[in-house]
Amino acid sequence: MNRQIVHREKLKWTNHSTRTDNGCEGDIFKMKRTISVLSAAVIFMSMLVMPANVSARETNGDKPWMNTKLSAEERVELLLDAMTLEQKIQ
Repeated sequence: MNRQIVHREKLKWTNHSTRTDNGCEGDIFKMKRTISVLSAAVIFMSMLVMPANVSARETNGDKPWMNTKLSAEERVELLLDAMTLEQKIQ
């Protein structure tokens, strides 16, 4: 019987910290956990996308012939202008 009293007291303290005004238990904890998981997912996804954007900008800035918005003829001219004579011979 003493164990039941101790267990009830523990439940009172545990439930008190997560209880809202309407008496719903655990809703605040679930909401905080959901927000934490969603925040972690957003951060993780942004870290995956960010390096791709950076490398694309660096590639296009250093190599204008990689710009797919230009026509094939313009891209060929840019590439030939950037190549050395040795590269053209190979």
